[in-house]
Amino acid sequence: MKRVLRIAALPAAAEDAPPVDVSWHADYRRATDLAKEQGRMLLIFFYDPQHNDRCERFQAETLDNAAVRAKLQAYVCARLPLDAKIIAGGKELTLLKHEAFREMLGRPGVAIVDCARPGSKSDGYLVS
Repeated sequence: MKRVLRIAALPAAAEDAPPVDVSWHADYRRATDLAKEQGRMLLIFFYDPQHNDRCERFQAETLDNAAVRAKLQAYVCARLPLDAKIIAGGKELTLLKHEAFREMLGRPGVAIVDCARPGSKSDGYLVS
């Protein structure tokens, strides 16, 4: 018999707890610089503007959940479209086409970049 992994629902926020705001940056470079300055991980939510209804649902049901928002305070957060561009090596590049993001397969989702441990093996690398 196979074991089934059960995932509990996210807890609701306490009625008397004030809502926690999360600042979502739209500029990858600025978010990366800020994460490095503050010694925090960078969480990137890549969304698909052409299927924004799905991404908005994920945002509303997951990222906007009070318990999740409270945890997101530990991160610098960026919300970027799938076609977000950066300049690397003097050339314009679609961020999701960079080798570091290959596991995302060019699709919507969440990625975490380590900016919290300067000098470590994972410094500046995608860790999730």
